[in-house]
Amino acid sequence: TDSGNPVKVGGKYNTTPPTLTNGQRGDAQLDVNGNSKVTQATLVAGEDLTNNVLKVEQRFSYSRATADVQIKAGSGFLHTVTFSATGTVTAGLITIYDNTAESGTVIWSGTIQTGLNPTTIQLDVSFAAGLYVGYDGTIANVATTVSYR
Repeated sequence: TDSGNPVKVGGKYNTTPPTLTNGQRGDAQLDVNGNSKVTQATLVAGEDLTNNVLKVEQRFSYSRATADVQIKAGSGFLHTVTFSATGTVTAGLITIYDNTAESGTVIWSGTIQTGLNPTTIQLDVSFAAGLYVGYDGTIANVATTVSYR
């Protein structure tokens, strides 16, 4: 037998875990390697034990612009930007800024061409000051939908 200090704290390995009834005491349970078995006895938010996955739901706000506009003031996260035609497109530049005005740090900038098909760009970037969509003076008939949080 093992004796001496420190006093050992015991546990028991069972190939089949015990089922206790009201008022019974039980041994701490160990796995086959002597590790303590611990359970929260409940599911964690998003946990799907049946399929062995943790589900995550992304939630974003959105805003649609057809001209220069501040989308959000303050920090946040830019998920996607979608461009679509609202009529006959006149080509031009759209710039998305990390700012509350049409200046400062550029997050994305690109020329939108005539014959535009709906196009989504996934950016997944953080911004610090705000979110602003800027249209140059030539672009026309283009809607920009921004998904952010």
